[in-house]
Amino acid sequence: MQNKIKIIFENEEVAIVDKQPNVDTLTLFKQFIPVTALDYEASGIIVFAKNKKTYDFISQQFKKENVKKVYYILVNGIMENNDGEIDKKLLVTEQTTSVNDKGVNAVTKYSVVEQFKNFAFVKAIPLTTRKNQIRAHFWSIGNTLAIDKIYGSDEPILLSNLKRRYKGINK
Repeated sequence: MQNKIKIIFENEEVAIVDKQPNVDTLTLFKQFIPVTALDYEASGIIVFAKNKKTYDFISQQFKKENVKKVYYILVNGIMENNDGEIDKKLLVTEQTTSVNDKGVNAVTKYSVVEQFKNFAFVKAIPLTTRKNQIRAHFWSIGNTLAIDKIYGSDEPILLSNLKRRYKGINK
């Protein structure tokens, strides 16, 4: 478990953790309050507050857009535009998040970092915070996340899917 969790910074107010895929950080850091969150399968940085006052302060920084979340994702298909904004209302329930006019406003900006033959590596910046926002938004434009058991397929991706003539060590 040590290789899957790395504390990047910690003091008496916060703990900033580099989370690897398939790690339940909420269980490991249950004494702290998560300010940010990632899906179980995702990797990235999570910020934990060690008290309510710190949680409130950091949350306000996100709401005032003094801090931005940036995600790098791999999506299926060729992106229609290299840069854009997905501005679609999302209806969030306990079970699902779906694009729906009865939902709440949700906005995700994006730019294509690199386009492969059947995939795109994309920088996504959610301007709002909704459950499964990035997943639902990219699904709605026909570019589901490359490995996503909720909105797409959980089939593995091989380098040969991204690079021409890549055969790998054992094909």
